This record gives sequence, C-alpha cells and structure tokens, in this order.
Amino acid sequence: MEPHFHVIKPGKKWEIRIYFLTCSENFLHMEYKRPSNPPANFDGISKGERKELLDYVLKHQTQLLMEWQKKVRTVVNYNANT
Repeated sequence: MEPHFHVIKPGKKWEIRIYFLTCSENFLHMEYKRPSNPPANFDGISKGERKELLDYVLKHQTQLLMEWQKKVRTVVNYNANT
C-alpha cells in the first residue's frame, strides 16, 4: 500500500487520495476516490485547492510519512495478531 492520506471536500463533493511521497514541485499525485467515475461536467478540485494541498504536502512530507507508518504499522500488527 503506497503511503497516502484522504481529503474530503466539505459537502462531500469529492474525496481524494494524496500519495505524498511521490508529490513534487508542481505535481500533486492524487486520485479521486469519490466520485470514482466523475461525470464529464464534474469540476473537481480547483487550482487553488490543488496548490494549497501541494504546498502543505511538500512542507510536511516527513511528518506525514511518520504518521502514516505509525497508523499502518498498528493496523498491520493488529491484523497479524487476529
């Protein structure tokens, strides 16, 4: 499972996964979780939202990875023990 986190647009207009380790300057690696097959008229994430999220990811990549490893390790260990 590639390290990621979810962002939900208020009003549940969309939900995205952001793969923060593969983000880089001018590239936000993301995919829509909801809607999974957006209609042709779907406007999705705005340029401003994309920039704000990318800035956040690039500034906090290390902390995001540490948090992800802690949470995923806990889930993996729990599943291994059940």
